[in-house]
Formats: sequence, structure tokens, C-alpha cells
Amino acid sequence: MFIFQFTPGFSFCQVCKIFKEMNWIIFEQVDRNCGRLREDFVERVQLGIERFDKNLTEALENVIKGIESALTQAVQIKEQAVKNLDKPTRRLQQQESAVKNIIRELELIQ
Repeated sequence: MFIFQFTPGFSFCQVCKIFKEMNWIIFEQVDRNCGRLREDFVERVQLGIERFDKNLTEALENVIKGIESALTQAVQIKEQAVKNLDKPTRRLQQQESAVKNIIRELELIQ
């Protein structure tokens, strides 16, 4: 038996066996590391999606707040403008009434 250990056939079989084991070990290691890489990639993508969603939500909330503020200011400006128009309108109506009274009086005089 000792002689067969040094023969080329026996050595070739042992080398083939070692290569098969190495091939399987390498396959397992690559598969395990690819799994880690996939998991890491998925985590990064999920984190990126969460950040994007958060940033988008904040941006939309800011836009909504800005629009609400602009609308509130516009309503206040309109109310103020209506109040400012009421005084001159009332004054013009009073003047119109006074002019109509004067016209009636003048018609009565003739």
C-alpha cells in the first residue's frame, strides 16, 4: 500500500478529490458572501427609499404650509380691501343722495 501512495494515479485521484472539496468550499463561501452582499444591498436600498420618502413628505408638508399661509394672507388682504372700499362707497352713496335731494329741490323751485 505504501507504494500506491506515490504512484501518479493515486496522487491524481487525491488531487481530484481535493479540487472537488475546494470547489464546493469556494462555492459555499461565494454563495454566503453573495447573500451578505444581497442583504447589504437590500438594506441600503430600503434605507434610501425611507430617506427619500421622509424628504419628499417633509417637502410636501412645507409646500402645503406655504400654500395655506399664502391663502390666509390673501383672504386677509381681500377683507382689508373690502373694508377700505366700504368707507368710500358709503361716502359716495351719501353724496349721491345729497345731490339727488338738491336736484329734487331745484325741480320744485322751477
